[in-house]
Amino acid sequence: MKKNKNKLKYLFTTGTVCLLSFLINCSNDETVTDNIVSKNETVHNSSLNKRQLAKDDFSRINESTKLLSKTIINLGVKEIEKNGNYFYLKTFRTFKIRDKFVNLSKFEFEYSDNTLSFKNDQSYQIYSVANQFYIETPSYNGALENITAERINNDENLFYLLLFFGEFSDGDNKTNFETVQNEHQEEYSSSGAGCSFMNTYYTVGIGLNQSAANANFIHNLWEDMWGEYSSHSHCWSLGSPEKSNFAHVYYVSQAFCCKG
Repeated sequence: MKKNKNKLKYLFTTGTVCLLSFLINCSNDETVTDNIVSKNETVHNSSLNKRQLAKDDFSRINESTKLLSKTIINLGVKEIEKNGNYFYLKTFRTFKIRDKFVNLSKFEFEYSDNTLSFKNDQSYQIYSVANQFYIETPSYNGALENITAERINNDENLFYLLLFFGEFSDGDNKTNFETVQNEHQEEYSSSGAGCSFMNTYYTVGIGLNQSAANANFIHNLWEDMWGEYSSHSHCWSLGSPEKSNFAHVYYVSQAFCCKG
């Protein structure tokens, strides 16, 4: 009996030591794992911080302004209002795009950590590192210059982000609403074209080079003229398409007189 008690005591002691040893080893393993995870997180955060710090500041609009490109004024924008990191487009009319009239005031933008995006949609971003622009969308992540006309044709959010990006990142050749309005009145009203400034609408194509802008313009114009709900019977073209570019974005725009 005494031997059995000693044997049980031995087994209990041995088992306890083994259990303690197992728990200590598990604790050490968890500590090692935690340390590895912590190190990985530190490396990730360090890389992220370096990327954020490396981004170039490409904003050319540092306060609310009425000095805009003629192109974006023709698309109905009268003023860009800045409130903190957010940018709002104040408009006086719509513009024609793909068989419908769009008011740019519905698009709001954010510029934070040297990154341009939509205010309420961070899945679309443009940023610059070492003077090289990059873009992230749900379907593309890479150099901005590689964005094709086909992508712009098929992604409405990409179209509007690029549309604003050109205006946002270029500080040259700016004018104001009143000047453009007066020029229009002189050019069209006095020449007998018979179309008021407020009845003149524009359609536009954009791209990262002139060829892509032309292709996007043709795509949009085709929808304007022959789309399912085309309103082309109420509109007629005025003059020839105008070409312009701001920063890295190229534009082709066409004026239409639309009545009724």
